[in-house]
Amino acid sequence: MLSSLKKKKYILDIKKIINESSSLVVLNYNNISSNDLNEFRKKLRKNKSFVLVINNNLFKISILDTKLYFLKKFFSGSIIICYTKKKYGLLSKILYKSFSKYNKKFLLKAVCIKKKLISFDIYKKLSFLFNKKKSLEYLIFYLKNISIIKILRILLFIKNIRS
Repeated sequence: MLSSLKKKKYILDIKKIINESSSLVVLNYNNISSNDLNEFRKKLRKNKSFVLVINNNLFKISILDTKLYFLKKFFSGSIIICYTKKKYGLLSKILYKSFSKYNKKFLLKAVCIKKKLISFDIYKKLSFLFNKKKSLEYLIFYLKNISIIKILRILLFIKNIRS
């Protein structure tokens, strides 16, 4: 058992990590063996990404005064927190490769990039963006699709207006 002073220090350390991270992923790891989990941690550490295995209640307390308070609802079961301080795309690539290696035994619960919750589809697409050129190509494609959809909605609206 941790003493209350150690818990307070631990919570402050976690808050510091949360505030400095550029990407944070909450995973459920019920079906992963400890050897596989250690291998996963080593792979992340090599790429300047890290894993926190933490008690759910301590993590809930540590996010109370942060911008990530909305993550509280994702803390149930056996969870680990993966985070990186620099390139969030690198973390997504490692996680995507790990999901395929462990036959999807990890359950992705939540993904935050730059302190904002993002959808799993976008996160999956991020794992394929290997460099700036690919990222810009995807962005341009995405913006074109959004623009076309907005133009169609405006045209439909104009068509339905009765003079």
